[in-house]
Amino acid sequence: MSIGIVTYYNAINEGAFLQAYCLKNFIESCSTSKVYFVPNKSADIFSIQKKQLLQTKNPRLFWVNLNRIIANRKAQKAYLSIGTINKNYDIVVVGSDEMWNEKNKAFNKYNTAASVNAETRISYAVSMGNFDETLSRDSIKEISKFVAISVRDLNSKKILEAAGFTNVSVHLDPVFLYQIPSQLPKIRKSFIMIYGSISNETTVRKIKEYAHRNGFVTLSVDIYNKWCDVNVAAKNPFQFVGYIDKTNLIITNMFHGTMLSVVRNKSFISIQTERRKKKIEYASKKLMFTERCVDEQFDWDIEDVLKNKLDFQIINSVIEQEKCFVREYFARILLNKRE
Repeated sequence: MSIGIVTYYNAINEGAFLQAYCLKNFIESCSTSKVYFVPNKSADIFSIQKKQLLQTKNPRLFWVNLNRIIANRKAQKAYLSIGTINKNYDIVVVGSDEMWNEKNKAFNKYNTAASVNAETRISYAVSMGNFDETLSRDSIKEISKFVAISVRDLNSKKILEAAGFTNVSVHLDPVFLYQIPSQLPKIRKSFIMIYGSISNETTVRKIKEYAHRNGFVTLSVDIYNKWCDVNVAAKNPFQFVGYIDKTNLIITNMFHGTMLSVVRNKSFISIQTERRKKKIEYASKKLMFTERCVDEQFDWDIEDVLKNKLDFQIINSVIEQEKCFVREYFARILLNKRE
C-alpha cells in the first residue's frame, strides 16, 4: 500500500518539520507501508522562505537565519522521504499544519490534495489557522471527496460544519503521537528559552526583569530577538527539542513552541496572539494548561502565571488516551482500504 502525506514538510520551521516527522513515523507504526511526502508542484515553500529569511541586512539575524535554513534542509533530506512527481497513492493524508487556511499565500490545489493522484483522501489534525470566512466552493468540492476529516482546533471544525460537513473529528497535533529524539545542547548556564518573535516592550521588560532576578540568561532559539542575551540556531530540529528539555522555562508565542513544551513536560508561558489564539484553544482546554496562556494585549505577571501548576501526570494520561483514539482512527482507514 502506498501512503502519502500532504503538508508543509519543506518549510523552514522546526514545528513544521517535527509534526511531519511525527505523523510519518506514527502512521508507519500503524501499518506495514512506507510513508512518503507528496511534493508540492505549485509552490516551493522552502525557496520562498529562504529568500525572505536572507533579505535582512542585520549580520546577526542573517547568521541565525542562514544556520536555521541549513539545519532544516539537512533534516528534511535525512528524515523525510519525498515521493516522486505524479506518483499514485492508495491513501493520502492531508495534515497537519495550516493546510486549509485559504488566507495563506501558498494555498493552492495541493492543500486539498486536488492535484494529487490518490484513491482515498483523509485529513489528520489539519488547521485553518486564523481563517474565519466561508470556505470557497473549490475547497468544499475537494474536501467532500475525503472519506474522513480530522482537524486540530474548534475554529476549523466550526467552519467545516458551516460548510455542511457533519462528521469532523478533533485530534491533537502529531507531535503528541511519537517520541521525538532529543539532542541536548552544550550550555552550562541556567536559561529561559525564548521561541518566537517577541517585541512588545512591556512583555520584553517583564521577561528581562524576571530573568535578572532569578539569575537566568535569556536565550532565543532559531528566531532572532535582539533584546535576548544570546541568539542561537539549533543544529537540527532534535537539538531544538534539546533546548526545550534543558531550559528552566520556555516563553513562546508559537503554536508548536507551546505544544512541544507540553509534550516534553516543561514549564512554559504561552503568549497568545490574534494570529494563533484559535489554534491553541482546543489543546489548552483538553490538556488543562489554559492558565499558562496569557494575552499579549492584557497585563500579566510571570510569577503569578507560574503559580498555576501543571499536573503532567494527568496531562500525560490524556495524551496517551488521545493516542489510542488516533490509532483507532487510522486503523479504520487502513482496514477499509485492505478490504
